[in-house]
Amino acid sequence: EWLALEPDWRRLEALLEQRVPFMTWEWQEPWRRHFAADKDLMVFVCRQDAVVVAILPFIVERCRRRKTELRTLKLVGSGLSDQLCLLVDPAVPEAVDSIVDELAARSTEWDIIELDDIDSEEPSARRYHQAFDRRGLRIEKTVTSVRPYLETSGQDWASFYTRQRSSRTRKRKRNQLRRLQALGTLEVRTVTDPDDYLAGLDRIIALNERGSYHGQERHRPFDGEAGRGFFREMGVAFARNSWLLMWLTELDGRLIAYELGLRYQGRHFDYYGGFDSDYFKSSAGSLLKMRSLQACFEDGVRAVDFLRGSHEWKKQWTDDCRTNVRLTIANPSLSSRFRCFVQGY
Repeated sequence: EWLALEPDWRRLEALLEQRVPFMTWEWQEPWRRHFAADKDLMVFVCRQDAVVVAILPFIVERCRRRKTELRTLKLVGSGLSDQLCLLVDPAVPEAVDSIVDELAARSTEWDIIELDDIDSEEPSARRYHQAFDRRGLRIEKTVTSVRPYLETSGQDWASFYTRQRSSRTRKRKRNQLRRLQALGTLEVRTVTDPDDYLAGLDRIIALNERGSYHGQERHRPFDGEAGRGFFREMGVAFARNSWLLMWLTELDGRLIAYELGLRYQGRHFDYYGGFDSDYFKSSAGSLLKMRSLQACFEDGVRAVDFLRGSHEWKKQWTDDCRTNVRLTIANPSLSSRFRCFVQGY
């Protein structure tokens, strides 16, 4: 039973070398409920002396085409989560071998395995890679995204900002702020209360955002029914744990920009933001981004993770990046290879 794993999940998550909010039960369970309730779960659990020492949770994606069905195992949380981890007790690394043995034993139940958005330096990922190799299972490692990050420990905002942005840029930002203030009463609110978060989320969903972003169609993660349900449930749980920060910029009470950030284990995760398209030329979004970064310095977080994507605005704040990889394992059986061939995988 998936739900029965919660205590063991929390214990193993606390042992991760690099803890991220996307691996908390408060993120994973709402994701499963809202995005995978109609899909089969395949969860591999390794126990040592009746104690759970590793969990590898999959959903089964079934693609039916040309009279064949391709079965792909994807990690719970895939897609919406900017970084996933592999839950293994570091004191029992051999648990990885046991799970890979079980995957091999059940090879008739899958065609492709995708371990997506794993940090390229994660120790457990290397152990899984080695375990699959030892069993002769072909594994492909692909860099899928970069995650710019900024170390903030020991720095103050004023010094960092002066060093990072030119005097010309700082002057332009001051002028943009003054022009916005001249339009009416400008206020930036910080939201941490669960009820206030839900009210803010409703306002964000109703916000007049542009239909495209840098020439590409923009699909907000909370626009669909599943996304709205997930962000309501996850956001309330995160707010109750003081893991969530929402910033709202209002002009005469009208919402014109927002930022949604996650605070976990002393780090800030810059998750999502946007602005009213009527205020594009006023730079309402970038001004709020700057204000949220300033708050990170003032609050004493040790690092800001800008998460997936090498957007130009991120490069204005940092040159340091980490990488996410995807480990893809193809079932070597003739029937699986045939299904992959027929479906053009």
